[in-house]
Amino acid sequence: MKHQLHYTSLQPNTSVQLIQQVCKQAIHLQLPQICIPPLFVKKTVEYVQQTTIAISTVIGYPYGFAAIEAKIAEAVLAIIDGANILELCINIGALKSNDWQYLANELQHVLQLVNSKNKKLTILLPYNLLSKQELMQCCDLYGIAGIHAVKLFSTEEDETILPEIVQTVKQFLTASVKIEVLTNTKNDNFVQVLVQHGASAIASAYCNEILNTHTIEK
Repeated sequence: MKHQLHYTSLQPNTSVQLIQQVCKQAIHLQLPQICIPPLFVKKTVEYVQQTTIAISTVIGYPYGFAAIEAKIAEAVLAIIDGANILELCINIGALKSNDWQYLANELQHVLQLVNSKNKKLTILLPYNLLSKQELMQCCDLYGIAGIHAVKLFSTEEDETILPEIVQTVKQFLTASVKIEVLTNTKNDNFVQVLVQHGASAIASAYCNEILNTHTIEK
């Protein structure tokens, strides 16, 4: 179970102190990946040094409204600070304007940078803002581009993803692209349901709680 959990701290109250706690827990639990805001990448590198934990950070989170040039600059700084994986939030304004050419151009520029630095690119999709048709179109666009993963998340903190959404993405996404889900659940059973429907990894601020319920239920 733990190899599928990515410790994630993207809450508005995230601080250096919280990041240090997250890193300590991730090391203790032997988790494979941590996702944190760009501001804390450099500190996170210090906290997890001499471990195999991958460090990911978000670009343009959560709505992706920034210009392509701004996202590239943000990505460059994240790479310099030590991020291994960049999680690019698509420009929801461009998508709702049906400007798929803009999204393709954004992807091309950011992916070219990421590949040139031997890093990985994950695409962040705010599933609560997308119709099924839009999700399918995103799968078509991003699935064939050579990205590392698609991560499904909600812009509403209290919203819980339906497993059927994960299943839909798995159905239309290229098989080589991983599906990750950012969720606020603390329940191991629900995590297993998401995995059964196609999720390869679960991003959560509650990894410790998930593993505790997993141990208790066993």
